[in-house]
Amino acid sequence: MPTNPRILNDCLGPLMMHLTRAQAAYRGYLDDGKTFRRALVLWDANTALRQHLLDTGWLLPEAMRHEATRIIAHLDIWAALWVAHRESDKPQLEDEFAFANDDRFPGDAESALKQYFEELNHAAD
Repeated sequence: MPTNPRILNDCLGPLMMHLTRAQAAYRGYLDDGKTFRRALVLWDANTALRQHLLDTGWLLPEAMRHEATRIIAHLDIWAALWVAHRESDKPQLEDEFAFANDDRFPGDAESALKQYFEELNHAAD
């Protein structure tokens, strides 16, 4: 198991916060009636998550880079659909903002990255 502290400090630690934020933003979006206002928060969280993985994912070992790439690929599709829907509907803040997306978030990839973080974090203790 790699012991490079950059994996924890620069990649996985911040990644856990990005994932937590994105999950909270998605819960808020669902709980608030899928408003465009909440969709904007989700957009910000997901694009920050995607950018973080692009910026630091290279630090991960190959198997974990694969999992990170799966999340990036999902967010690429989601973002393209999000932008297309925003441009076609031109929603106001309190309008419902929802669109079909057959590409599901790879929860197993997220779980693998979280488990890897926990293993490294406990090994560092």
